Amino acid sequence: NGVSWEGARRYCQWVGGRLPSEAEWEYAARNGPLQTRYPWGDETPSCERAIFAGSASRPPLSRCKASTFVSAGKETPSHIMHQAGNLWEWTADWYAEDYENAQATDPKGPAQGSGRVQRGGSYSDDDPVVLRSAFRAQMDPSLKMPDVGFRCAADRVDHRPITHLVDFAKEPMTSWLGAPVAGARWEPGQGWMTLHLTDQREVLRWRQLAFRGESVLSLRVFPKLDPMGSVALVYGLQDARNYYRAEVYPHAGVARLVRVFDGVEGLIAEAVHAERTRSLPTDWWLSLHLRWNKGHHALANSTMNLVQGSDTTFTSGGVGFYIKGQGEVFLEPLFTTP
Repeated sequence: NGVSWEGARRYCQWVGGRLPSEAEWEYAARNGPLQTRYPWGDETPSCERAIFAGSASRPPLSRCKASTFVSAGKETPSHIMHQAGNLWEWTADWYAEDYENAQATDPKGPAQGSGRVQRGGSYSDDDPVVLRSAFRAQMDPSLKMPDVGFRCAADRVDHRPITHLVDFAKEPMTSWLGAPVAGARWEPGQGWMTLHLTDQREVLRWRQLAFRGESVLSLRVFPKLDPMGSVALVYGLQDARNYYRAEVYPHAGVARLVRVFDGVEGLIAEAVHAERTRSLPTDWWLSLHLRWNKGHHALANSTMNLVQGSDTTFTSGGVGFYIKGQGEVFLEPLFTTP
């Protein structure tokens, strides 16, 4: 904080990145295709969701203390922290009143101006309207203020290579194996798939691959299911009656490893997470990662270990997902990393 726009730009350039455009910043703050009102979702701002001053004149808000900020604000669908509150953030664009003459996709600001765009609100603001992901502000780029900071963006970053096992944009769900389910409707998106379940259903879909566990199997999924709903990674699949299932029940805070042998389910391991809003959030993306090696199974959500156990019934097989409940589920393609 306390840095000018040029200082922020130079730092981002020094680390190999850049300042995000205003459009990029808002797309991330609205959680991409979900288009939420705030980074954490559509719920009303509170001291638990964002670091801002609060206001005694705007019930039910009161003056916020930093200690009240909890995991509800740290865990967002995008996994980006503090886009609402904490500090105003510089973006790359000059400010303009509107985007009337800008391109529809990834619009850029004008070529020149008097103020650079800032987004997000800060600890010093008492009006929660500034926390909206679409709220815009500006400031002279030469100024330095204690409640103004920045974050960097990059066109690409070095990371572990990802191998996508399916391309939802090119492969319809009809190409997956699994019995059709009445009341289940698939809706393709831009690189993701939405499953609509009109009532309590169980959906098993898989690809017949020779997955042996040499790499980590991952799935990003946003379940908006009833309280008894569950989502699972399926692996080691021989057929619809023989496979492993690593499943989570977000509302119950339960994670389980299950072996299905000849159609009969057997529990390998189970764990109950008392702080489920942190380990298994109920209203945003789950990043499920499965490690399966020499009979050892371990399931994690993001960097938090959920459950682990041992079973050697299957050593390789197909992969997929299993969804149980009523509601809708957003799925990104299955992928592996070393």
